[in-house]
Amino acid sequence: MNIDFTKLAKIAFQNKRGKISTFLIGYEQSIVKKIPFLLEINELEQALRFGMDSGDPNIIDKVFSEILKK
Repeated sequence: MNIDFTKLAKIAFQNKRGKISTFLIGYEQSIVKKIPFLLEINELEQALRFGMDSGDPNIIDKVFSEILKK
């Protein structure tokens, strides 16, 4: 069974449960789902940390680009 932690995190965030939301997103396996959500909720430092941990230069570039836009 696959649990969509991004979906759960979004529901938590919409219900004003920011800390629970960021906790849940930490369990998301897909970096492609995780990073955009973190950027969307302005958790820029955490998005950058996960991007750097991925080691994928395209993801890191995307995170830096989004941070510079904000």
